[in-house]
Amino acid sequence: MTTKKTKAKVRKKQKTKVVPPNIRQQRVIKIVADNVGKRGKPLSLGKVLKKAGYSKHTAENPKRVTQAKSFLELLKKAMPDKKVAELQSQLMSAARLDSYKMDAKLTNKTIIKVVESVPGCKVRKILRSKYDIFATVYFWSPDGNTRKSALDMFYKLTNAYPKDKEETDTNVKIKEYLDKLSKILP
Repeated sequence: MTTKKTKAKVRKKQKTKVVPPNIRQQRVIKIVADNVGKRGKPLSLGKVLKKAGYSKHTAENPKRVTQAKSFLELLKKAMPDKKVAELQSQLMSAARLDSYKMDAKLTNKTIIKVVESVPGCKVRKILRSKYDIFATVYFWSPDGNTRKSALDMFYKLTNAYPKDKEETDTNVKIKEYLDKLSKILP
């Protein structure tokens, strides 16, 4: 006959046991790793799960997969902290090539000064033509969408966002401000 203490120990051991990652979880990690840094619109987490073989229902509720201990362990092995820091550094400096037409009367020095006064912009080339009243300047500019979407996906995968949106500092400050306004305004 087993005692209550023995049963509690058995339950405790069962709870700490981590289930090994399944093949679909491994596919999710591979798909995400293959798509990091690719040009174009990144895949949503739902599309990644669907591509990995999960059902439509699971793809619509990705937390079922991403919050599993086995998935988080697999993610940590695939993306060690050092690699994540490296990727974040690269993504935070992601840039795209843009162009802009400026008055041809401006000197190259002035054009460079104007373009590079915008944070993160760097002139690559200035093209002029005898017959054109504009000079075309090509420059690197920060690619905010790539930076934002890549970090957003990483934070979703690692559950780094606050658990309850109602309790974030920003929302609390906004609520306090609105409360003050409601007391002042009729």
